[in-house]
Amino acid sequence: MQHSPCEVTRPQLLRLYAANLASAFIMGITVAAPITGAASMVALGASCLSEAGCSAPTFVDQLVPVIGVTAWALTSVNVGVLQIRTLRRMASVRPSPKLPIR
Repeated sequence: MQHSPCEVTRPQLLRLYAANLASAFIMGITVAAPITGAASMVALGASCLSEAGCSAPTFVDQLVPVIGVTAWALTSVNVGVLQIRTLRRMASVRPSPKLPIR
């Protein structure tokens, strides 16, 4: 019996890339949410300790969105790169034409 290698077609590969990138963005959000929450608690504490009180925004308050977006972007890029590398490695592996018969 002839063994034919299972090759991934281009549309399948594109769907896999899209699924992996979507997964990377979701993982980025799950990492960025607690980091943003912690940054906002630090900002709230810093504004309440300032002379103006809790109602006046401080410089630390302006950093909260920057920290959140940066954490999300870095995590998404890192996870996306790792998933794409794994996907490429899996797609480039050729099955052996000789399978052992059991």
